[in-house]
Amino acid sequence: MTKEKSKRFHGRSFTSFIIVFSFLIMSLSGIFLYFAPPGRVAHWSRWTFLALTKEQWQAVHTILSLVFVIAAIFHIYFNWSILIGYIKKKLQQGINKKRELIWSSILIVVLTVFTVAEIPPFSTVMDWGEDLSNSWSNEQTEPPIPHAELMTLEELAKAVNLPLGQILQNLQNSGIKIENNSVIVKDIADKYNITPQELFEKMNLQNKSKDSLDHNIGSGVGSGYGMKTVAEICEVFGVEIQKGLDRLTEEGIEAKAGDKIKDIAIENNILPIDVVNIISSQNL
Repeated sequence: MTKEKSKRFHGRSFTSFIIVFSFLIMSLSGIFLYFAPPGRVAHWSRWTFLALTKEQWQAVHTILSLVFVIAAIFHIYFNWSILIGYIKKKLQQGINKKRELIWSSILIVVLTVFTVAEIPPFSTVMDWGEDLSNSWSNEQTEPPIPHAELMTLEELAKAVNLPLGQILQNLQNSGIKIENNSVIVKDIADKYNITPQELFEKMNLQNKSKDSLDHNIGSGVGSGYGMKTVAEICEVFGVEIQKGLDRLTEEGIEAKAGDKIKDIAIENNILPIDVVNIISSQNL
């Protein structure tokens, strides 16, 4: 009888283990994603951590979070009678730790409100995460424009304002044959087992495109500006801060020198590059 009982599959124990393991993995993946590079950098350079890409870590985090919730529901189901009995007992006895209950509830509400309102030190934690994330970004890892890997070869050529014929010739010289100009950059990179960044370097556009980006900001090219402040953008383009702010005001955009470009863009329902264009006086 004891042997039979030991061989029986225990749903309660199984669920408890699932909760523990999924919680551990979910916590670790959350920490990894906290300092992972921005999507544009991660996809362009095919960033990995412990052999997993950012997309894979996001998938792991999402799926394990769902597994955790489902397992928690089953855990409540398996222990329903115990849980109900405990609640009834506590209700009959009265809550002895009323102060602890009240203060813990207040703390959770305050944490939630302060986090949503982006009040320090909670906003500081998020800023640290953004700084860590953006620390991966440099001239080599940044794509010429956000999500350039999802563009066709023809679209990328137009975006960086360089002749498609020269791109095709450079790629052919590197042993990469292009049969269709409408092929996606990422697909070409995958086919030849290289990163989109390495493919771009084989196009021999790295230095030329940087000059083009500086000269042709009005054509929508240029990435990484979203995390910069108005003051930093003014410094990049040699514009006086007050003049940059005045140009934004003329377009009906209220901003301060320390405001981030991405926040201004979101608030005014435009792209970050549009904000940069206004400040640099190179409007589309």
